[in-house]
Amino acid sequence: MECLITLVLLTCLLSWAAPSFNQLLDSRKVIRFASELVGLTYLAKSEAIYRNQNLWLHLPNSTSSDSWSISLNTGQESDAETISLLSGEPYRTLVIESTYQDNQIKFYPRRGKVASGNVTFYSSLQPDKKLKLITSYSAGRVRLCSVTGSSYGYTEC
Repeated sequence: MECLITLVLLTCLLSWAAPSFNQLLDSRKVIRFASELVGLTYLAKSEAIYRNQNLWLHLPNSTSSDSWSISLNTGQESDAETISLLSGEPYRTLVIESTYQDNQIKFYPRRGKVASGNVTFYSSLQPDKKLKLITSYSAGRVRLCSVTGSSYGYTEC
């Protein structure tokens, strides 16, 4: 009888804790993706200067499939040389929205300039917590901030 009561109590505790644990894992995915996206953006700026040529960061047209990726290429075409690739497989629950023309961020070799625009991303499990990567051509600035309040440790835009 004691084992049965213990088992019932453990089941109740686990059913109560499971949603919180899933949200925690999902939040960690968003934070890790944010870090990797910013790192890839800084890599693109550095590579454009180092190679003295324009580079393009190709964003996914849709994140609804399991096989999306973000690639840094030497050209606008998909068959151009790939310098770096960020796989979307670990980030299946993420939704990515872009304001860049043709979902491509252009990096210029002159002083690390980058095309102006933004990429908004969020977890489909927590759509009210959005992060935004903003780039500015005039300053060559890359900034990551939260769209709604302070989310994931980032300040509001």
